[in-house]
Amino acid sequence: MAKIEIDLDEIKSEIKKATKEFVNAVEENFKMGTEEVQRTFKNMSSGGEPYSDLSFPKVGGLKTNIFSTKDSSLVFEFLLPAVPEDSVELEFVGDYLVLSCSFSREDPAKEDAYFYRNEIKLPGELKARYYVPAESFDHDAVKAIFSRGILRVEIPARVKKIKAKKVNISSTDT
Repeated sequence: MAKIEIDLDEIKSEIKKATKEFVNAVEENFKMGTEEVQRTFKNMSSGGEPYSDLSFPKVGGLKTNIFSTKDSSLVFEFLLPAVPEDSVELEFVGDYLVLSCSFSREDPAKEDAYFYRNEIKLPGELKARYYVPAESFDHDAVKAIFSRGILRVEIPARVKKIKAKKVNISSTDT
């Protein structure tokens, strides 16, 4: 009968080493921000979808559709009910698309109202940011339309032009 030897100390050492490397990677990503951490973990389990390395964090109270079109444009649709168009701001800060708005609303709860149902939650102030890398998307060609409480933002993908490069061929014959 064959004898099998297992070195538990070596296995324990390997587990400690792998754990330390993992913790160091997570700590390094936390220094970069939560979006970077999400992108890193998403990369680890990427299924090959277009732009699967992008992360789109959920922002409390903001209903959002995010999708890509056939021409690889990235589209955001934000549901902003009762938000005046002039209070909505949209800008790029580095590689981040930043949506912000603030507005006032009468709060019926202040009137000692008795609610039968209280489902409409409007925060009054909202800020959301999404990673949209400039190397992949044209920040200068963004189209944004606000209609009936829905803000639609379309960011076209950058078309990568491949230049033809002639290769010189040398001869080994002398």
